[in-house]
Amino acid sequence: CNAYFLDDQGNDLELTDYQADIVRTLITKKPKRNLLWATTRAGKSFALAIGAILLAMLRSGEKIKIVGPTTDHAKIIMNYVLDHVSDDEDIVASLTAKAGKDKAKKLREELSKRRITFENNSEIEILSASVNSGGRQLLGKGGSTVIVDEAEQIPDEIVRTRILRMVGDRPNAQMFLISNPTFPDKRGFMWEVKDRQEDIREQIEDTEDEEELQKLQDKITWNERVISWEEAVEAGRMTEEFIEEERRNLTSAEFKILYDAEY
Repeated sequence: CNAYFLDDQGNDLELTDYQADIVRTLITKKPKRNLLWATTRAGKSFALAIGAILLAMLRSGEKIKIVGPTTDHAKIIMNYVLDHVSDDEDIVASLTAKAGKDKAKKLREELSKRRITFENNSEIEILSASVNSGGRQLLGKGGSTVIVDEAEQIPDEIVRTRILRMVGDRPNAQMFLISNPTFPDKRGFMWEVKDRQEDIREQIEDTEDEEELQKLQDKITWNERVISWEEAVEAGRMTEEFIEEERRNLTSAEFKILYDAEY
């Protein structure tokens, strides 16, 4: 990342430790199922965009789908992709060639699309979960890496019946669901998984039988990661003074959701 990308000041990019973990997870495709909650402004969407570019460059045939409740939501990550896909000549050269067109024109055409293609048959594409139509736009769509932004704004039924099936025909496919925790009346699939896995962990603590213990551990299939405001402050993404200002301005429930990244 330091070699290929630039920050807003045009300097070599320096990721935070947790951003580097996000990128590493995407590149290695381990774990395969990921739930990510983060304090607002932590830079999780930016890290996913950088990881998506590197993944498309380094792994041939990657079909990276960025899904949001609406196309505008999906564009949040895609806009970061478009901002940084031209940071280095090697990245630009990896984009699909257009015969008879110069690099500048080729790049302008690539950056105007909802889908960016690479010479190695990889691609990054944005999709809407089309919430109002029950997720019909996702029918027939599949990917090797599926990143779902603002996942808890998508009805859990659409996540289960439309989005999860997108990785069904690729054994090594990876899925990232990312969001802020939500208010009780809007909790969705991510909360359901977290709640279910917490119950399983409690059962594990009370189980001594080795065979039963293994069966329970096998049921924990989603990796859970929470990035709190403390990590963001330590990484220099925001200051404690700002956090305390927000604590005064927000209700305790709002602060817990937006900055503690907890339900």
